[in-house]
Amino acid sequence: MSLAGFVAVHGLNVIVQSVTNTVDTRGGLPETWAQFAALAASVNPLSGTEKFISQRLRGEVTAQIILPYQAGVNETMRVLTPREDTTAAAAINDSQTSITVASATGFPTGQNYRIKIDSELMEVTGGQGTTTWTVTRSVDGTSAAAHLSGATIEREGIYNILAVLNVRRGINSVMQLLVRGDA
Repeated sequence: MSLAGFVAVHGLNVIVQSVTNTVDTRGGLPETWAQFAALAASVNPLSGTEKFISQRLRGEVTAQIILPYQAGVNETMRVLTPREDTTAAAAINDSQTSITVASATGFPTGQNYRIKIDSELMEVTGGQGTTTWTVTRSVDGTSAAAHLSGATIEREGIYNILAVLNVRRGINSVMQLLVRGDA
């Protein structure tokens, strides 16, 4: 099977994000992430031998991501990938900062993490390990929206792109990203 066929059959819906730095009111340069592209992709954790070879070339590589060719993807970007999921235990309005989920099994218990409900990204900042989470709404340039009870909630893994490799042009163009991050 071609790499393009592999992506089509085994694809996850991933989000490629680009960063912009704008001067804030205090003269700082905070990072602001925004969606660059949403694509089907295959995320493959690297085995010990592959990791050893990749690390010699690019530093600490934790996975490779294969996706359809997308002009402009580069090493300053990152990729969000779906990880664990649960559902909303109750409806969520567009300003709520406390949400109740059906289950927290498999979700991190000791640190903040990114979640996606419909097309809105949120940061879980409290309640990790419980079924009631405190969230920061509309992160990474998304818009706050109301969500139905039973809506799917996915934890998004964050991978920084270290290298863009094996770009094949033509009818089945694909690219391979070597990434570091959430394994």
